[in-house]
Amino acid sequence: MYKLTTNLAFFKFKNDSFSKGNVPIDWYVLDEDEEVGRPFSHDELNQFKDYVVSNEFNFPGKKNYSNSSEDEAPYCGIETALVDDNLVYPELFILRPEPIPLIGNITKCVDVILTDQNGSKKHDYALPFNVIGKVVS
Repeated sequence: MYKLTTNLAFFKFKNDSFSKGNVPIDWYVLDEDEEVGRPFSHDELNQFKDYVVSNEFNFPGKKNYSNSSEDEAPYCGIETALVDDNLVYPELFILRPEPIPLIGNITKCVDVILTDQNGSKKHDYALPFNVIGKVVS
C-alpha cells in the first residue's frame, strides 16, 4: 500500500480562492462512503502516477511514492467540514471528476478544481477513484 507525494499548483478552492504556488501534498485514495483516505493499491498508484506525470502543469516537480499504512491516511469527516475563522488555507484537498461546488467559507477539507495559469477551469481529472491529499508540513 502506497501514498504519492507531489506538488499541487494552479487550483481553486472555496469561493474561487485561487492558488498558484506549489503546495506539497501526500495523496491517498478517498473512500467516499466513509470519507476516509486509504493507501493506493499498486494498480491505483500506477493510474494516479500516470495522471500526474501527464499533467506536469498542475503537479510540477518531483513525484515520490512510498509505503503507507491506513493509520497515516487523512479523514474528511464532519469536524473537518466545520468553518474555522482562523483557517487561511485548507489542510486536506479532494480531487474528483465532479467536484462539490466551491461555495462558503474555507474549511479544513475542500474539493479543488484544477486551473490554468489565469485561474480558468481546466479540470480534467477522470480516474475511476477520487483522491484526498494532505498538506505536507
